[in-house]
Amino acid sequence: MGAKGDFVILYGSHTGQAESIAKLIKERSEILGLQPRLYTLDENEKQFHLEKEPFAVIVVSSTGDGDAPENAARFVRRIMRKSLERNFLEGLDYALL
Repeated sequence: MGAKGDFVILYGSHTGQAESIAKLIKERSEILGLQPRLYTLDENEKQFHLEKEPFAVIVVSSTGDGDAPENAARFVRRIMRKSLERNFLEGLDYALL
């Protein structure tokens, strides 16, 4: 996270609904003078490091019997690892939709 008002919006979407909501949040945030960055959940570590972000908006849908959408599955597997530090996201404030 850099400048004040800079935050990350993450989404996982199967049909596009969560993606549309995430894009709407980004557009509205920009109107307010904020500088959000938009990524799929699976872009974690390629484009950003969630554990280094002070604030994130996470928009995610589920598919089937509550499964993660395809573009969030890798992220879910990563945060469910037993080898991950318990305080991995300790400093992260977030909103989950």
